Amino acid sequence: MLNRRERSLDTLGGRIVAAAGALWIAASTYGLGVKESSLRSAEAKQSERSIADGRQAFESRCAGCHGIDGRGGERAPDIATSAKTQRRSDSALAQIINNSAALPGNPQNGKAIFFGPSRCSECHLAAGAGGFIASDLSSYGRSRPVEEIRDAIVKPNQPSNAPHGTVTIATRAGQTVTGVLRNEDNFSLQLQSLDGAFHLLMKSDVASIKRDSNSLMPADYGSTLSAGELNDLVSFLMSVAQQDKSIRDPKKNEPSDEEE
Repeated sequence: MLNRRERSLDTLGGRIVAAAGALWIAASTYGLGVKESSLRSAEAKQSERSIADGRQAFESRCAGCHGIDGRGGERAPDIATSAKTQRRSDSALAQIINNSAALPGNPQNGKAIFFGPSRCSECHLAAGAGGFIASDLSSYGRSRPVEEIRDAIVKPNQPSNAPHGTVTIATRAGQTVTGVLRNEDNFSLQLQSLDGAFHLLMKSDVASIKRDSNSLMPADYGSTLSAGELNDLVSFLMSVAQQDKSIRDPKKNEPSDEEE
């Protein structure tokens, strides 16, 4: 028979083993809870990003016809409260969207037009290539509907589309420089000429300044480009913007918690 001390040690050992087992179970349960919480957090963040991307895509591609709230407009029906739309499966809705949200033209043809006969690239930058005298169009088509982009191309001098215009400066030495005014203070002007060069001129050396509010962009694209070519050009700008977004959005390339 075990004496009293041996029985005490045996009981204590059992309690230690039981306590250790309880701690192991608790630690395991806590670890699983933390992992599940991390997974839920990652899924929630991904869901928020997806919803934000979907909202932006709808506002730029669909709202022009279906209305900003999806309840219909003059050119497209209500898709927010329509019972027929709500009964469709996710795959059916995705198929409709893929078939309807296509670009209006061919982006490859639009690229050839941008860097070719339309001479857009002489002033504008797109996807890292082109000129610097006008704005960078790499992200221009990201949040704008087709109609707005087309309108900016064919009506560049409308107040909503026109940039700062040009300036022609004649110096007292007989030099004439035309370009875009980049900076001006009480004593000097900084002008970027059409070849991309910068000119710093002191106002004391300037004989006259002529400001033209019209855009450098040709105003006849509506007649020199066909409807198909305009659609191709718009498609190029929209596709470039989507590529630019994927490059600039680091969250898209971050590994999720499941991948780490």
